[in-house]
Amino acid sequence: MNFLHKSIQRRWPHDHLSGHSGWAVAEGLLQSGLPVHLVNHLVTMADLHRAGRYDRMSNDVLTLTGQAPLSVLEFVRKNAPAFTASANAA
Repeated sequence: MNFLHKSIQRRWPHDHLSGHSGWAVAEGLLQSGLPVHLVNHLVTMADLHRAGRYDRMSNDVLTLTGQAPLSVLEFVRKNAPAFTASANAA
């Protein structure tokens, strides 16, 4: 998340969903009424993401739109105002 913090020039709060703190987040999701299978899925996806299992690329965006895709960093930089406190207050 450091790239996000640097791109928007402020901290962006987030929680990790694995390990001790992740289970605390998961417990909060369960208490808010989310089904067990959904919370388990979110925790599993967070673990897989952290392990790099979603780090894949394809040419689908280019094929479908004729334009190269933006990286997450490029997207955040291009849309930084949407991540600012003033945009979120609106």
